[in-house]
Amino acid sequence: MTQTPKPKKEYNSEERTAKFGEEIIKFCKHFLRMSAVAVIETKERARILWKEGQEINLIFNSIYKKVK
Repeated sequence: MTQTPKPKKEYNSEERTAKFGEEIIKFCKHFLRMSAVAVIETKERARILWKEGQEINLIFNSIYKKVK
């Protein structure tokens, strides 16, 4: 049985890093929203962190669009 060679992937570390950062920020935002509901004592702190994550996300997206 012969295997078809896989095409060699081209890696763009800048793009990969940007996408990873975006996904981490999205994950953290969702996590903070869930923890604010699950543990009422964390609601205010989670809100502050969620807002900071949202602002950082906007900054990274702006930088990414300018570089792209």
